[in-house]
Amino acid sequence: MPADAFIFLPLSRHKQGSGHMRRTCETIAKIIFPSAIIIDDNYRDVKKPQEWEQEIPNFPSSKVLLISNSSSTRINSILTSKASSRPLSILAVFDQLKSTPAMLTPWAQQGISPLLLDDSGPARKVAPFVLDAIPGFRNSEANQSSTSFLNLPPRSNETKSEGPILISFGSDDPAKLSARVASAIIDEIGINPSRVQVTLPNNALKSSFHHDIGILNHPSNLRIRLAEYSLLICSYGLTAWEAISAGIPVITIEPTRYHAKLSRKMKIPSIGYVNPKSISLPKRKIVRLKHLMDSLFELRNVVRTINDKHIVQTSNQGIVKLLNSLEVPPPRCCVCERLLPSVIARFPQKTYYRCSNCRVIGLYSFVPPPKYTSEYFGEQYKQQYGKSYLEDFEHIKLLAIPRLRNISLRARKGMKLLDIGCAYGPFLLAAQEAGYQPHGTDISEDAVRYVKQQLCIRAQAGTFPSKELIDALPLKQYEIITLWYIVEHFPNLKPALRAINQLLPIGGILALSTPNSNGISARRSLGRFLENSPIDHYSVWNPIFARRLLAKHGFKTYKIRITGHHPERIVSHVGSHSPFLKIVGLLSHLFRLGDTFEVYATKEREDA
Repeated sequence: MPADAFIFLPLSRHKQGSGHMRRTCETIAKIIFPSAIIIDDNYRDVKKPQEWEQEIPNFPSSKVLLISNSSSTRINSILTSKASSRPLSILAVFDQLKSTPAMLTPWAQQGISPLLLDDSGPARKVAPFVLDAIPGFRNSEANQSSTSFLNLPPRSNETKSEGPILISFGSDDPAKLSARVASAIIDEIGINPSRVQVTLPNNALKSSFHHDIGILNHPSNLRIRLAEYSLLICSYGLTAWEAISAGIPVITIEPTRYHAKLSRKMKIPSIGYVNPKSISLPKRKIVRLKHLMDSLFELRNVVRTINDKHIVQTSNQGIVKLLNSLEVPPPRCCVCERLLPSVIARFPQKTYYRCSNCRVIGLYSFVPPPKYTSEYFGEQYKQQYGKSYLEDFEHIKLLAIPRLRNISLRARKGMKLLDIGCAYGPFLLAAQEAGYQPHGTDISEDAVRYVKQQLCIRAQAGTFPSKELIDALPLKQYEIITLWYIVEHFPNLKPALRAINQLLPIGGILALSTPNSNGISARRSLGRFLENSPIDHYSVWNPIFARRLLAKHGFKTYKIRITGHHPERIVSHVGSHSPFLKIVGLLSHLFRLGDTFEVYATKEREDA
């Protein structure tokens, strides 16, 4: 489901700068959906909206909520003026630097899905979506990582060797570097003070700077003005990358060793970490700073190299376009509904988690599911399998023979059978020929029309387990229900399995097939297996999990059949007719390494 609205939770505490809040304000101004800013006022040093109004021109105070007054009702009221028949689908953007799972949980409890932006905190282990725009050290991969998500200025072709020098350590300058650096380059290095400009930090006095220095008080367009300068002196962060994008030489002076480590990694010219307790810059730091300032030509070449390697210019509004396009998955396990299970793999359009409670591998998808039209069963199917679904009809029908044989271990001819996700009906036709009374359902109206008109078998179009579809079924119960490669398509398994249980009598038979996370493909490379898994496979099963899950929903498994044996995936370097390949195939069967499996179970009790 696409986002109906966004909430943004940027850093909003004293001595943490204004970059996160400024980025949030710029994003909100461009985003097409309703949005709000949440400020956590549980901290003593919180920066309140009235303070931001002084610091950021056009600060959107009307869209700000304090966290102490951020109930779901209050959030809904600020995000929409219309009554909705369903809960809003909301994405929460955390621009917090180092978020924790505990910070995400209250929002996930309200069904709000978290997204982390440039965050290196432990919440990366559980957040559905992680976006890295500013290069840095992170302990895990992001879903997407690119400087194209920064609103960066274009590269300037002008060079100003004797132009003004800008000193900018942010609106808070927690290490109080601005005055010390200005003093060093004027008094120790000999730069004319009229060439120097400083962004005035909060709570800093103009009198603490040389009277000829230019003072910039909360400049709102600094990014655009960077091209006017011959040099920027700052710490590692967004401003440094804006200057690099503009092609302006940068020297970083760091308030923490972590910042110094980041500058070294990105090869940004730097004098390193400066102890905030020191009254002035150490002599050796001043010597290093003078050397760098005397080498502007070399600095410009270094910046150009960094620019070529890391800067991605874009005209598509970067992060705004991404946020506007994202689907918002529920922030919980698709089986047991545990909040924010641990993430095991990230890809640009999806994230996989493994739930510690039920042990399922589940999917967060950030793109719309495919439309199950005639094209899905035609060209798209042909691209994957070499022929269209109807061209493959007889082969698929042959697969029904062993399936019906396993069903017949507990069934008898004449029983009423419901095939959920019947497609164009090859299994329905095989079941009818085997003596059962088949009925199909499918989300594709074209497929259902084919089943009814060409096969003359009853079928119903609709999405299982919707009330509309279940109410439209001609029978209230069936003796057999089958789902061949369907269960993985349910975004929420609990209502689907509960509905299946209700449609079966005690002793009724459930048969299904699904991909196997214990198969050879997943064992060889789980990451590659998940990367290749379709975007609409919301859960990945294995036989042990299947047996346990079905038991929780009132079923007793009586047979599991491992299928999808591909020995060539185990030893790809041998010929297709090699005797060795046949031996490997036998071993695949022996050790149950097939990439798919089938489950056959009977209903023992009603689902609780």
